[in-house]
Amino acid sequence: MSKEPSYYRRLLIVTVLIFTAVLVGETLYLAGLIRQLDTLKEEINTLAKSVEPITLRASLLVKYDGTERWFNNTLVPVGWTLFNLTLYALGGNVDYQAYPFGVFVTGIGGVNQHGNHYWFWYRWDPGTRDWVLGETGADAYVLKHGDVLAWYLVDTSSWPPAKP
Repeated sequence: MSKEPSYYRRLLIVTVLIFTAVLVGETLYLAGLIRQLDTLKEEINTLAKSVEPITLRASLLVKYDGTERWFNNTLVPVGWTLFNLTLYALGGNVDYQAYPFGVFVTGIGGVNQHGNHYWFWYRWDPGTRDWVLGETGADAYVLKHGDVLAWYLVDTSSWPPAKP
């Protein structure tokens, strides 16, 4: 018992119609997702602009024993210090001693000071295009927009110490 050619033609037409309906449905679904993403992008841009007056971006380098870790363009609240940025960027993995005159950082990212090696911080001076040794304690240096700062495990057996 063989089927008529019209049966196969109808079966092919029904299959193409179902496939087309699924394709159209998926296309409409994806178009809706794209519209939602566009709306979400607009909302994120609006939110970013609304927090702009109370935030700033700073970059932080942590350098030791040939290792460099950058935390670039980190968004933080206005009024934060280098110490706040360091704690935030390293997820709290910072060892330090608090004294009446300020905070002394003794370890960063699991790397502790040892022997003649101590953690010093530096800031990049765009005017001189050079690293400048930190002038205050890390908890006293208030961040400025665009700051590029570095923690460097320095060998202090000679002075001045090497720069990052």
